[in-house]
Amino acid sequence: MKNLKSHAFIFCAFLGIFTINSACASTSETAKTEEPYPTTTTAPPPTPSISVTTTTTTSAPIFIIPNEGENFEAVIELCDLASNSLQCEEECFASDSNLENCVAEAEEITDASEPENKSELDPSETQTSETSTPATLGDAETSDGESSFLGSYVLTDDEFGTQVTVTVSESVRAISSNALANHATGDFPNLGNPNAISEQSTSYAFTTEPVYTGSATEVLTIGVAINGVKFEPGTAESVSCASGEFYRIEALQETYNLGLDLNNAHVQPTGEYHYHGVSQLLVDAFSTDMDLVHLGFAADGFLIYYSKSGSYESGYKLKNTQRTGTGCLATGPAGGNTVEINGTIPDGTYTSDWIHEDVEGKLDACNGITINDEYKYFLTESFPYIPRCLNGEVSDAAPVGGPPVGVRPGSGPPPDLTFVAESLGVDLSELMSALGPPPPDLEAAALKLDVSLSELQSLMPRPG
Repeated sequence: MKNLKSHAFIFCAFLGIFTINSACASTSETAKTEEPYPTTTTAPPPTPSISVTTTTTTSAPIFIIPNEGENFEAVIELCDLASNSLQCEEECFASDSNLENCVAEAEEITDASEPENKSELDPSETQTSETSTPATLGDAETSDGESSFLGSYVLTDDEFGTQVTVTVSESVRAISSNALANHATGDFPNLGNPNAISEQSTSYAFTTEPVYTGSATEVLTIGVAINGVKFEPGTAESVSCASGEFYRIEALQETYNLGLDLNNAHVQPTGEYHYHGVSQLLVDAFSTDMDLVHLGFAADGFLIYYSKSGSYESGYKLKNTQRTGTGCLATGPAGGNTVEINGTIPDGTYTSDWIHEDVEGKLDACNGITINDEYKYFLTESFPYIPRCLNGEVSDAAPVGGPPVGVRPGSGPPPDLTFVAESLGVDLSELMSALGPPPPDLEAAALKLDVSLSELQSLMPRPG
């Protein structure tokens, strides 16, 4: 402290333009408290977050005409840092320009000796505060449902054997897949499904620039999941009545066992695994923090989603009118068995049990809705589970057809295939089960019936 006092004395001698008593009194007060000046060489400015790195505005107002005792002490300590000799003090206080140069030199030494994290503390805190603003509700809605699979991608899973290649080019999304899901599946064959899963070679081409028409088109394969497994909600099983009524059996119901697994999926006679409803494992595989989970691509180019919160509800409800039909025969699991239809209450066993109501806020007849000016399809936990129609333009390559949704029973039976069945030596119910919903899959039917494709094609009636 003695050295500090002598420094102060010299300072007062060189700066006689100031009041010696006040200056020395301030120095004495500092010495009495014995608090060394902290290493904040530019502390007084009103912007501390940049004061450490900014020296152009601190030298003149603080050190040339100091007004407080602690500033005298600061000048002396800065000079000690610069040369730690009395000669430095004499030179520094000789003129304002010398003092300014001396202080600049001292600040450079101080900055070099300070820890980097200390000199950068305030700027980093400022940056954090600027970038940590939470997203608004509008931002969340805009980004909700965004997907990492909108461009070209390759998806492989060694555990499950999944192989998918998607190439997006010139407004076309080309999908090649072996149709093996990237998650666990049930045991096949099983009691309700006699088919084993096998690797496929499937390909699809959907537009990436879909056009909404609002005119529903019935399709067989509604679309394809990101993992290359197709969405095909319709079934091959049905009930035909002698009185003319025709009922398509739903996959998700409790009357007939169609051998669905934990993913609401099963296997076609060709060995192709496909979805009839929501697969929670599929949802989990592509889920993000957002509510909407992108699950696949519809055949018209629009995207298929699932809402984890169930915010988007189906517009379908069960009819309250009794079914009609006599002399009804079931295909598939109950093939050949007579089924009592007349007077029964719709319970969801058959597709025609359901009817769609246009209710604001609910999904349309194709299980779609427009969100932020973008039309989207949804998989839902209730009927139709997977969309049964498309509201966009469908290319000629898309598999068009399938069981109509909500059609009044008796509006039109399928063509009479009795002659075809007799010619092949099979039951009519077995033939209808093998053909599936329109348009019939003749190749799959030939495999299931163990007949040649050419023979089946020659026997089938021509369209129209």
